[in-house]
Amino acid sequence: IVAAVVLYQWKEAENKAEAQSKIAAVILSTEGAGRIKALEALVPEVPAELVPSIYLEIAYTAEQAQDDAKAAETWAKLYASTSDQPLKLAAAVSMANALLAMNKNPEAIVVLEEVLALPEYADHKAASGMVAQAQMSLAIAAARVGDLQKSKAAYEALLPEATGLEKDFLSRQINMLDKKLAEQAPK
Repeated sequence: IVAAVVLYQWKEAENKAEAQSKIAAVILSTEGAGRIKALEALVPEVPAELVPSIYLEIAYTAEQAQDDAKAAETWAKLYASTSDQPLKLAAAVSMANALLAMNKNPEAIVVLEEVLALPEYADHKAASGMVAQAQMSLAIAAARVGDLQKSKAAYEALLPEATGLEKDFLSRQINMLDKKLAEQAPK
């Protein structure tokens, strides 16, 4: 039994190394749409643990090619395929930003609100850089769809941790939104 386990582990390691070599060969020998297509073809062939790495490379390549639709689609696949929480957060924020680039603001809001509602990110005071970026993207998307209250709340969530120029910027945004909300208020 021990020999069978060792043989299985050796074969798994060999398969993983072979898959990593294939991925590296594609990255080194292709660019743009050709790289995306070649990497997508590898997804069914590689061990599951390497799939998030492929999605990450596809998403980066799509962003470089300014293919926001492919980037958003791939960030969504990465989000669904990983249990790594920091990577999941980065994928969600990146997907939302790709949606924002395509002016799909309502869809971006859904993604951002979903990720910001997760228990590990709900405490905005403990905002990591990615949580802060999610809040900033939410503020922008909400303003674009005319939800000034939601935009203001997103900026306000960032204010306690902000310093210097960032704090000044956030305060100006909040003041501007307050003025717009006052103008819209029934008289």
